[in-house]
Amino acid sequence: MKRARSFLNKFMLSNVHKALSDFEKHLEMIKKTTELLVKLTEALNIQDQESVKALSEQIAHIEREADDLRRSIEWMISKGEVFLSLREDYLRLIDRVDKIASAAKDAARTISLRKVKEAEMEELLRDGFDLTKMAKGADDIVVSLINAIHLLNIDYHKAFEKAHEVEREEEGLDDIKLELLRKLHENEDKISPLTYTQLREFILQIDQIADYAEDAADVVAIMVTKVGA
Repeated sequence: MKRARSFLNKFMLSNVHKALSDFEKHLEMIKKTTELLVKLTEALNIQDQESVKALSEQIAHIEREADDLRRSIEWMISKGEVFLSLREDYLRLIDRVDKIASAAKDAARTISLRKVKEAEMEELLRDGFDLTKMAKGADDIVVSLINAIHLLNIDYHKAFEKAHEVEREEEGLDDIKLELLRKLHENEDKISPLTYTQLREFILQIDQIADYAEDAADVVAIMVTKVGA
């Protein structure tokens, strides 16, 4: 019986270590999708549609791999006995983080399906229409979120502070979003209705990345509260 119990304990600990290791890989994948989205906006600015499509496909590929890994991690955590009261929080956290990649994929797909006319893009760029600034802002928020998650295993207080930093950064990105939407509206008569709709949807989907990151940061803050930090 003791040998059986010892084996079971080792098996459970092994599953936990594997889940945490895979979650780290999952975070790296999520980060890669937002990094590539920044590059995609840079390609869009110079009308490199071939790169836009290639980057969109790369993001979609990583998102699929991340989604498969998420399901595996969720299974390991749901079957484990070590996470205890934080199990549901870990499951929520992984789900919220995974949605970031889904939003990045959706944004990339929206902008890659149809090429924005060169004259339209040049008109918007002259007016300071900077999609790269917003994509970089969303990527920075994801970096802050991942830092907060890493801090859960190091310093709960710092994890809590970093989680709230994500919220502040998300509010800052809202200002960039509103400015882009304003510029888009002001130039509505200079671009086609299809371009207007496409770019507006793209902006809102980048904003969704930040919203999911903020949701994940809220879970981090809850986890810290539960352990009494």
